[in-house]
Formats: sequence, structure tokens, C-alpha cells
Amino acid sequence: KPEMIEKRLKEIEKLENDINFWNNPKESSKVQKEKNSLIRKLEKYKKAKSYLDDNKDTFELASLEIFLLDIIKNLLFYIWYIFFG
Repeated sequence: KPEMIEKRLKEIEKLENDINFWNNPKESSKVQKEKNSLIRKLEKYKKAKSYLDDNKDTFELASLEIFLLDIIKNLLFYIWYIFFG
């Protein structure tokens, strides 16, 4: 969907570059509102994606930490078993 938004923003940019575009205030105002709305949506998407990417890294680190703690727990158990078992 972000690709569709970017595509539409490019279409709007082409419209804005047309000399006659600004001659119709009602239509140009409508298109500008659409453009601003699309820009806000795209920014929200990018923020959400960045947040998810950041948390994905955090989740992966937490999973690794749990895995390492499990290994340490097992090693401590075997060491205890060897000395006191």
C-alpha cells in the first residue's frame, strides 16, 4: 500500500507541474487536501514500520538471552551434578 501512496503522490506532483492545474482553485484545493492526507498516511506507515523493526531487534535479542540463560542453567546443573551428584 505505501507503494500505491507514493505512486499517487507522483501523479499529484505531475498535476501540480501542469500550468492549468492552478487555474481551477476548487479542484487544486481538493487535490492538495488529498496530497496532505496521503503524506500523513505515509509518514504514519513509516513510523510504524520503524517501530516494528526496532522491536523486532529487541525481541531477537531477548530470545537470544533466554536461550543463553537456558544453556547456563543446564551447565550449572551438570556442574552441580558432577561435584555433588
